[in-house]
Amino acid sequence: MSRNPSTNVEKVTDFMNFSENGAMSQLFVMEAIGRYAKMLDEVSDEAIKVMDEKGSIISMAALQKTAREWLTNYDSK
Repeated sequence: MSRNPSTNVEKVTDFMNFSENGAMSQLFVMEAIGRYAKMLDEVSDEAIKVMDEKGSIISMAALQKTAREWLTNYDSK
């Protein structure tokens, strides 16, 4: 069956629901988000400031804030 998810939410949902690896795909997504959030949480404020000053399509400060929200509200410790 050919599915064609177009949004990020649809892609993640499709992967988590229809992966040939079954429930392992859900573990993969949750583990990836948790590891990335922890990595961003550990970056110093000074390093975040430097990265933002160099310019990027994504604000590192906003990304770090989002990572910390994930860790506070969704990460199982």
